[in-house]
Amino acid sequence: MFDINTAINTAIAAAVAEAMLPLQQEYANKMGEMATRIAALETRLLALEKHTAVLDQHGDILEYLDNQEWFWEKLHNTINDNVASRVEQAIDAHLENASHYDQDDVESWIDAAVEQHEENKSHGDEDDIEELVQKMLNSASISISV
Repeated sequence: MFDINTAINTAIAAAVAEAMLPLQQEYANKMGEMATRIAALETRLLALEKHTAVLDQHGDILEYLDNQEWFWEKLHNTINDNVASRVEQAIDAHLENASHYDQDDVESWIDAAVEQHEENKSHGDEDDIEELVQKMLNSASISISV
């Protein structure tokens, strides 16, 4: 006779196994990737440990660098080079973008303004003063009381 429970259980087991196959493959791929990454990290860790061991021969890294003239000279030169080049760049940018007037330009503008002022304004020439005094005296009156 035919056992229906056995057939159903076999079909379910086959369907579950088939459905699990892509998940198992993905899991295997992820595990392979992780193993590769772990190996790369272990290699880097070994390199770092070797480097640290070399530094430890000289004592603490900060103390080691603090006592090295080459370190401070390199740091000083790097700062000076960067600052000097940035100042140079700022000056160049300023000179390219700003308008600057030289002394001749300013002097010519002052001369032109003085000339225009002289041409358009009265400065109390003798003729002007005499004319003003005559106008004032023409309408003047004198009174004397005793």
